[in-house]
Amino acid sequence: MPSLIRHEVGRDGKAWRQVRAEVLAVATNCAICHRPIDFDAPPRSRWSASVDHIVSLHETRDLDPAEHRRLALDRRNLRAVHYSCNSRRGAMPTYTEQALFGDDS
Repeated sequence: MPSLIRHEVGRDGKAWRQVRAEVLAVATNCAICHRPIDFDAPPRSRWSASVDHIVSLHETRDLDPAEHRRLALDRRNLRAVHYSCNSRRGAMPTYTEQALFGDDS
């Protein structure tokens, strides 16, 4: 199955913007490095807010499209992080992230 593009999994739509806002509304610290998130930082700057998929969309690309879409928007699969931490993590599997960042990430 070919990889789904952003708009097909809803990350550019109203549902993504809403769930992203909900995740960030209750956040204070980055779920990866545990430092404070700077909500006043310019977008895409190192300490600015980002939302990470715990089980990456890359890892779920071979699932049924409906399940892939559901995981993309499931709050239980999302966490607030720094833009730089999210970029550094990329699409690596969770077990690789734990080895890189420690077991409590």
